[in-house]
Amino acid sequence: MQKGDDPLSKLKTMLATGRYETLLDRWAEVAPALRVPWARKLLMDGGSTAVAAPLARDLWLAGFGDGVIADPKLEALRVLFYTYLRYRIDGERCSDQSGPGDLLRDLRVEFRPVFKFAQTLPQGVVRNVALDAIAQEQLSAPHRAADPFVCSRGRLGLRAGQYLDPTLVEGLLARAREAAGQDLLAFIRR
Repeated sequence: MQKGDDPLSKLKTMLATGRYETLLDRWAEVAPALRVPWARKLLMDGGSTAVAAPLARDLWLAGFGDGVIADPKLEALRVLFYTYLRYRIDGERCSDQSGPGDLLRDLRVEFRPVFKFAQTLPQGVVRNVALDAIAQEQLSAPHRAADPFVCSRGRLGLRAGQYLDPTLVEGLLARAREAAGQDLLAFIRR
């Protein structure tokens, strides 16, 4: 990176061009002090949910905040509640409902510890976090555009290449082809 470059520019470009897997791969290359506030503002203002999981992971696992967040673990929960709402609501726009369905399942599985943590909190705290997430979703809804990330994970979307950058599809096919080749070679050697 050259002096004066915006460290977030690569993440922003990947997001804008729908290269979600690359975005996730490169996430850690940007300092948490820069990526957490950027991702939090982007997401809460109605931007792409592609940043939701890495943001929640930063908040939950590492406790990264931005100086404004009083409790990063509660903020991770709020991000996940908000993301859940976005997947459910924005997912209705998808012609292939498997995309948002898969994202919801992945969210529940990947962040099971966060949801278990929520069960240990006083009910009033969890209710307030959920109400904050609902209010944020309602606030961002009027100016929120369709989120291609929500629909891009669908089975039909992958078959049709819907919302995915062609280089990502090529990468997925190359990895699948390599894995299938290795499986076949292992089968033949038996």
